[in-house]
Amino acid sequence: MQGAERLMHLMAGFAIGQQRLQSGCQRLGLALILQQLFNQFATGQQVR
Repeated sequence: MQGAERLMHLMAGFAIGQQRLQSGCQRLGLALILQQLFNQFATGQQVR
């Protein structure tokens, strides 16, 4: 039974880690999109 408990604990930890990784990737993607938009806006202002 101890092995099964350890496996369940490991799986739960993996699921939590995966969720954190996904939210981290989403934040990174959002930051990259905002940076691209800001760069376009800045270069657009410079061209004028």
